[in-house]
Amino acid sequence: MQKYTYTTPRWIKITLGISLALNIAIIGIFTGISLHGTGGRHTNTVQGVALLARAMPYKFEHQLRTTLRARRDQMHTDRKAMLLSKAHMIAALAAEPFDISAVEAVLDSQRGATNNVISAGHQAIMRQITQMSLQDRQRYIENLQNAPYRGRLNFRASPAAENQP
Repeated sequence: MQKYTYTTPRWIKITLGISLALNIAIIGIFTGISLHGTGGRHTNTVQGVALLARAMPYKFEHQLRTTLRARRDQMHTDRKAMLLSKAHMIAALAAEPFDISAVEAVLDSQRGATNNVISAGHQAIMRQITQMSLQDRQRYIENLQNAPYRGRLNFRASPAAENQP
């Protein structure tokens, strides 16, 4: 009796290998999205101010950005102080003899810098809101209601679309 041996053509092996790789990649993508969400950072206090700013109708957001850019140097100093607070906290925790008042001073400094940045954002936002008409405020409310909690804000229409009644 004669034995028959069947060999799979090379192109079929390559096709199956590519198909398997794509299936594994797709499973990995969906698993990552389900475990991590769609991306972006968690909303925190400073990003909360950014969320309020980005939800504004385009012309008001543009004016807001111009206002905040004019205060960039002051805000940069406060942000730099917030970043340096980590090094100061490490130094205060490592100091011998340990002094809890040094830790408290670092936290107070960090709180002051954070409040300065947030206050500057809030003041600029309030100035823009006072200039809005009822229709602009309604658009702002709608944008805020549609704003996602995470990721990029992509609810805004183009500037040309916002100018239409």
